[in-house]
Amino acid sequence: MKRLCLLFALFIILTGCSAPQQVEFPDPNLEEAIRSRLGFKADKQIPAKHLKKITKLYAASDAISNLSGLEK
Repeated sequence: MKRLCLLFALFIILTGCSAPQQVEFPDPNLEEAIRSRLGFKADKQIPAKHLKKITKLYAASDAISNLSGLEK
């Protein structure tokens, strides 16, 4: 019984430790605008959960042509 409980606890711990989903932007101008807004450096990946923090993004002069990646 103890072994079963230990295996169950191990299963719960390991399945709850999945890596956060990363977001990729095909448009480098959009990615730079998002990074600037969030304060992320170019070498750091952007987790999808951080996109929810952005409610407004002013990037009229950034020549963004593709909004893919924001749907996450």
